[in-house]
Amino acid sequence: MGALTSQLTNRALYPFYASVTFYFIVFQPCVKIPSLSIFAAIFKALPVWTLVLYVRLTSGDRSSRYLPKTVYHQNVMFALFFSSLGDIFLIFDTDLFEDGLLCFAVAQLFYFSVMRGAWSESSVRYVFLFACLVTFSYILNTIDDAIMDTFILLYLVLLYAMGWRATSKLLMGDTSSEGMAFFFGSMLFIVAETMLALNKLSRPSPIAEFVGCFLYYAAHLCYVITTGPVKIPFRTENVIRIILKQNI
Repeated sequence: MGALTSQLTNRALYPFYASVTFYFIVFQPCVKIPSLSIFAAIFKALPVWTLVLYVRLTSGDRSSRYLPKTVYHQNVMFALFFSSLGDIFLIFDTDLFEDGLLCFAVAQLFYFSVMRGAWSESSVRYVFLFACLVTFSYILNTIDDAIMDTFILLYLVLLYAMGWRATSKLLMGDTSSEGMAFFFGSMLFIVAETMLALNKLSRPSPIAEFVGCFLYYAAHLCYVITTGPVKIPFRTENVIRIILKQNI
């Protein structure tokens, strides 16, 4: 618990906390859904971009490359990048909804690839399968577009498969900080994405948008802290060197 607290209070996460707070105050009030704009899209993706920097610092790679050498850190960074791209697409009109869902699906595939450990053959998989079908059936009644239905089903399968795998790890005795982070992250993702999807496709509600978005950021944070503690000091000169592709 002490190591987890140390990670969550590390200076390298301050930009994430600050950007999330700024977004909720300026662009995501509880009482009224803000008008959509390019600035709202950028500031919605900004917290996820700060997590990309955090993962880069946890890799310990001091080379001039943007991507670290470890595949684990690379895949988490790719997952964050595609999620931020999906954020930008989904904040605009539903014309880009399929594009956003595809980006989120790719992000979940990258997250899925970094979850280590064996699979469980317990009956918990049927719980997630049932929940996935129920959610899809409800959403299916709100839209009449075969292409969008396919994208939604694909994303829900990946989302609930992630939850099943994380729960399986927990049931098999993986109570490490990494295992717990994946479990809570996957549960937060399921709740957040379900709320945001229903809010987008049915009756918009500022409260549902606010809570769903908050849980979405928290889920990303859970997955990101599995990359380990920061190995490169969070200093302005180090950040600039990473951006300029210089050795740290």
